[in-house]
Amino acid sequence: SSSMKVEMDSSAQDSGDEPAMIKKNLPFVNVIIGKNRFEAFQKHKQDEKSPLIVLDDGFQHHALRRNMDFVLIDSRKLLGNGWTIPVGDLREKESALKRANYVVFTKVISSDLKQLETCKKVWITKYPHLQFFFLYYKPS
Repeated sequence: SSSMKVEMDSSAQDSGDEPAMIKKNLPFVNVIIGKNRFEAFQKHKQDEKSPLIVLDDGFQHHALRRNMDFVLIDSRKLLGNGWTIPVGDLREKESALKRANYVVFTKVISSDLKQLETCKKVWITKYPHLQFFFLYYKPS
């Protein structure tokens, strides 16, 4: 399987839209892409001077040992219909939160807060180790 290091001049066609955008916005960061996350990490880890590695969509990649797992949950959908892909929006069942360290509610608007706080209380009861963040967009 092939992997590559995204460069400033990498085209979105070669690397994908999101990795190219991340590299252009954070030129000092090494952005690595590859179908096999573990192989891509092994191949490029010697390039890393930083002890911090962020794996996008990595919660299901158990082969890579990690220090922290952040699960992002769209505050509009929450757990949707509760089903996993292809029937629902979830990549894993709610019970997978037992492996997470943090839940980040994304796209939060003030009118959602009451529902999010209720959801948070339910999950803290089930998964007392979880910590929560609320992510807002602020126009600038």
